[in-house]
Amino acid sequence: MDETPGGPDDLGKRRERTYGYLRLWGIATDLTLLPIARAPLSPPSSTAVGNRAAASALVALKGQGLSQLEVFAFADAYEVWPSLSADEDDFVLDDAPSSTRLVTYAWRYEQAFVFEWALGLVAHLRFPDAEVDTGRVMENLMQRVLTTPLDQRPPLRTAKELADSADVAFALQAIASAGEPPPLGLLRSVAEERAAAFTWLLTPGSESSAPTSASD
Repeated sequence: MDETPGGPDDLGKRRERTYGYLRLWGIATDLTLLPIARAPLSPPSSTAVGNRAAASALVALKGQGLSQLEVFAFADAYEVWPSLSADEDDFVLDDAPSSTRLVTYAWRYEQAFVFEWALGLVAHLRFPDAEVDTGRVMENLMQRVLTTPLDQRPPLRTAKELADSADVAFALQAIASAGEPPPLGLLRSVAEERAAAFTWLLTPGSESSAPTSASD
């Protein structure tokens, strides 16, 4: 049997696993048209993932109302500037962003949560029916990523683990965006942000870019 990550048997097992979670949650759906997530051949480095967690948290903090002075101080102190995408950089530099833009970026805590999971700082990704605990996200980021020497940071989860959880996240995003009331209180914004983070984690060359959610 081909057990190579992303191989035929692995893809089949991955989708079976996703269906298993959906059945566990009582969700009946057909994922035939949804491509199965493939394990990345060259996952991003744990350093890059930590940097993306910091960038996501920074724009989320500003989205929640952190002052421009505090935003710049955070970006300078932890060298976040290079990890911001062009859109994120534009948002951070905007002295008076619209309320819509503030709300959009405040959801980026959900991406930071996925990146912390990818680093093994979060045990599992719960069903996305509630906003993440932002205080816990920041605690993990400050205590276990930003203030930890690079050679002591936690390693990234395996490519198979990333793809397995990504397939579930992509399925939940598709269900949340189907045009019908999402089941079990599934929050569309949370599902979209998680899917965006996983797309970045699985995309070759992602270290030079940043995730984009459907709400951007």
